[in-house]
Amino acid sequence: MIICDLCKRDPVANEKNEALKNQPWGIIMTPPLGSGRPEMRLCWRCTQAVFQTWMMSGYLEDLKPKPE
Repeated sequence: MIICDLCKRDPVANEKNEALKNQPWGIIMTPPLGSGRPEMRLCWRCTQAVFQTWMMSGYLEDLKPKPE
């Protein structure tokens, strides 16, 4: 069984899409060697949620050109 580190669900348990069953991970975060931190794996749903949160956090507002 494979478990997503964020939602703690098995991403292939109820998935109907064969492509997502073969490649269930959206993001795999590997820490630097020797850091002692574990690798994190996020399913595609959690990856989309993290990306959406990041994009809506105001980061895009900082990228817009400022009027002079």
